[in-house]
Amino acid sequence: MRFLASIGLPGAMIPEVRSGSSAAADAAELTVVVDERFIRIAIAGEPALHFDGGVILGPFWRAGDRRPVASLSDAEAARARRTAGASLIDDFWGAYVAFTIDVARRDVTVIRAPFGELPCLFANTRDGIAVASDVALLVSLTGVSPVIDWTEVSRHLAIRNIVSDRTCLGGIGDLPGGSMLLTVPHLSTKPVWSPWRFASPSAAFASVEDATTHVREAVIESVATRADGARVVLTLSGGLDSSIVAASLHDARIDFTPLNLTTRDRAGDEIDFAEAVAQATGRSLVTVERDVTRIDLARSDAAYLPRPVARAFAQESRRAALSVADAIGSTMIFNGGGGDNLFCSLQSGSPAADVLRAIGPGRTFVAALTAMSRFATASMFEVARDAAARAWFGKHGLLRPISADLLSDRAVADATSAPVHPWLDAPPDVPPGKAGHVRLLAFAQSFVQSFDPLDRVRIVAPLLSQPLIETCLRVPSWWWFENGHNRVVARRAFRDDLPARVVWRRSKGSPESFVGEVFERYRSTLTALLLDGLLAKEGVIDRAAVEAVVRDDRPAHGTAFLRVLELADAEAWARAWQEGAVTAA
Repeated sequence: MRFLASIGLPGAMIPEVRSGSSAAADAAELTVVVDERFIRIAIAGEPALHFDGGVILGPFWRAGDRRPVASLSDAEAARARRTAGASLIDDFWGAYVAFTIDVARRDVTVIRAPFGELPCLFANTRDGIAVASDVALLVSLTGVSPVIDWTEVSRHLAIRNIVSDRTCLGGIGDLPGGSMLLTVPHLSTKPVWSPWRFASPSAAFASVEDATTHVREAVIESVATRADGARVVLTLSGGLDSSIVAASLHDARIDFTPLNLTTRDRAGDEIDFAEAVAQATGRSLVTVERDVTRIDLARSDAAYLPRPVARAFAQESRRAALSVADAIGSTMIFNGGGGDNLFCSLQSGSPAADVLRAIGPGRTFVAALTAMSRFATASMFEVARDAAARAWFGKHGLLRPISADLLSDRAVADATSAPVHPWLDAPPDVPPGKAGHVRLLAFAQSFVQSFDPLDRVRIVAPLLSQPLIETCLRVPSWWWFENGHNRVVARRAFRDDLPARVVWRRSKGSPESFVGEVFERYRSTLTALLLDGLLAKEGVIDRAAVEAVVRDDRPAHGTAFLRVLELADAEAWARAWQEGAVTAA
């Protein structure tokens, strides 16, 4: 789905969609679906769903019904009109963007689904407001050439994994999932969906058994519904999260092909676990070895996106998945992205602090201390001290996560002045472990909102679906940990579907060995790219600190080389925009 909307302020002229602005815009073959005197909406791809008072774009379902919604009832439409679209978030879920239109008042509001991957970009124009799925279409309407906002680039690099309604392109906003875009009396955004409603102690499940049952049902329902009957390629690492997606696809009788990406270094190779899952689900595992020689650090897969969200080392994963999808005729690639966040993989004493708040000292608290100390490789005393600080002395885990590594002082100062994400302000009745869970989900939101609507194959993280997120938020934080294991409720939910060695594994594979290989092979490229690049020229990076890392003769070690590659990704993105990734007419 791609879309473009022109919204005129009262008395304003409605500009026509320009032609010839870019190949990406011209190829859209847009069809007008709403044409009022003050609003025009055109789409490409899936059909729109009209209702009395608005239109809904993108995948859209009722809870418990795997069939896409064909129409709204009179009551649902009336409720949507009355709430300016906010009721859609309670009544439905998906990856949609919805417009509610009050013709009499010339009032338009836009709703983006919580954790919906269909983008919703917006910009003020001389004649009104432009809203679109991608920058190419936004430019085709406004005629404005995007300009890099270096302050936002600094914030993006320093406050990783936290999204806002600002982008790294000046004048272009991004409506966060679960939010409303207001156009009257002026352009503004407002959060509508909140995780705190489901994180409240009053919403918690009554028993572990009840939680396990509901989590299992919600996982299978979300995964099966997102598949929508399509043939799926699943990037199956062999870790717990992607294995749960495989089990859910199998349970729902969805045709899928598991793909495992290997490396030359066995440290990043989980093929044995992936093979066990493939056999358990009756599938033949496809394996592809990542090839470091095919990585191009000067190319950004986010070249058309408003933020530098693509990682160069993931080019090989993308290439392999698209190749398999083409070979089997698949239109959808699934992954297990966001599982750690969804299933509350905290590494602090906050779950034990929740026990202190809810139950007090005793056997349950000792059990929580034991579980967390084994999982976090810390002593029980250290965990107990941290838990007490969080439960009784006001220590919380919702501070803004600022990473100053290899950035200039000015860039860090820019990050410090950024607005705080609305989810990082916990209500007083929410315990610290549950607050930490919400913080993880705020990180996961950025993962969902990094997908590219121009991709020819849809990439989906089905675990990050609204009904499943709301279900997992109702699980008390300490129930996720037991005997040194994290994500225990999810493990129990699928222990009969997957091999025990996968369900209860404690090790976790990592692409870090391949990333190190990329760094070593392309040191000279990194040196030229960063030391004489735009980030250095604009004062975003600490050039001397970066130079010390790239010129260090020792093999890649620590975490600094990972940061250097992240900066190189931002540099490649910036050069793409500086050179005109999308041009105006």
